[in-house]
Amino acid sequence: MRFLVIGAWDPSESRIPMLFEQERQRTGELMKQGFVQQFLLRADGTGGFMIVSADSAAAAHEQLSTLPFMKNGIMRVELIELRD
Repeated sequence: MRFLVIGAWDPSESRIPMLFEQERQRTGELMKQGFVQQFLLRADGTGGFMIVSADSAAAAHEQLSTLPFMKNGIMRVELIELRD
């Protein structure tokens, strides 16, 4: 299954600069694993979008929970199941 992930955060959150490199590295690892197929950041700095592949929404959320922004309660996500 593929999902559109809409991630949102407050750009004034003070922990973002401290965690940004870790977030970028973990996203890169998830891309290499084939979970994240596409990733884009919003130009206004308030979030990003991913296309991910997982067996279920629960499995996708489990993988997303490994991102530093998720672990630290900075990012909220919405998952939308996609059809080919």
